[in-house]
Amino acid sequence: MKAALRQIRCASSALFNSALVDRKQRRHQIVPRKSERLLYCEHIERDGEALFRLACRHDPEGIVAKHKGAPYLPERQSTWTKIRNQNYSHWQGREELF
Repeated sequence: MKAALRQIRCASSALFNSALVDRKQRRHQIVPRKSERLLYCEHIERDGEALFRLACRHDPEGIVAKHKGAPYLPERQSTWTKIRNQNYSHWQGREELF
């Protein structure tokens, strides 16, 4: 697991200025196909609302939507948006995180 995370970190740092879809393609080559802790998620271009409803069935805090052509920017930028799950079961004491 640590080796996979290290590879992802090294590959990602070399791709900071690349588009999101290019970074995801590289990570797809690194992330193990069967892992209990890491999951590669395909880039979704359509049906975002349906994806959000499906994700909310699993009680996440929310999801993040990113522009596919945007470079990696470590600080919060207008190239991505957090979409909050209003029904998240563990909000108490965590409101400021979203």
